[in-house]
Amino acid sequence: MAGKDDEAFLGTLRCSGYAIGDERFVKETAEELKARQMERAVTGDIAWPEDRMLEPEVVEALVIEAFGIRGEDLRFHGRRLGVLKGVAVDLCCVYTGRSQREVARYFGYGSESAVGEMGRLVAARLTADPALSRQVARLRKNLDRHRRLPRQRGHLHPVAGG
Repeated sequence: MAGKDDEAFLGTLRCSGYAIGDERFVKETAEELKARQMERAVTGDIAWPEDRMLEPEVVEALVIEAFGIRGEDLRFHGRRLGVLKGVAVDLCCVYTGRSQREVARYFGYGSESAVGEMGRLVAARLTADPALSRQVARLRKNLDRHRRLPRQRGHLHPVAGG
């Protein structure tokens, strides 16, 4: 049973656990918190499509398929494929989420700075070559589709129209 001396303590317990201040501020804070909780309750159960990062092997395989090139040439340290290797490297950075250093190692470059330089060359070439630009756009659509497919280990997912 609470006595007279306990009223101050009990008043403190009844105060907001989220805000310290005058009654108006505490009330506004409580209303804002309630609105945010309602917003979270409404949008929290929506299943948004999740874009996932692809493995470098998947990006490499789709580039090989799109351009009709050999995998050995793509990983060869040198300029055999020119801008096509640059396209593969650039897309690998974007769609795998890997660092330029990791992508450089994967594709046989000596340093990550080569990856950055190749990205600039690819951007310039895509601007100058509409046919290559369209081909890369189709490849990006195919990569986007693969991002949204459920994961399956060990093989690529067949995508219609890609």
